[in-house]
Amino acid sequence: MPRYFFDVLDQGSTHLDHSGTTFSNYVEARQEASRLLYDMAHDYGALAAAEIDITVAVRCAAQEPFCRIRMQVTFEQLA
Repeated sequence: MPRYFFDVLDQGSTHLDHSGTTFSNYVEARQEASRLLYDMAHDYGALAAAEIDITVAVRCAAQEPFCRIRMQVTFEQLA
């Protein structure tokens, strides 16, 4: 099974995935990237962060870029 690496760019810091995770196909790897991003955004929401900028960059076993998913959110107090 192919191995994919999920690097996280979080508020300007980069966290590299050195071990990776195996999936039976690329669709599962894309779903995992989406799940990771959702979980991190949920955690930031609980902290009431004013801005969120998170990217999950996925590399394949050959260390080539595979896909990237990014979320940018700005919370504005209106009243």
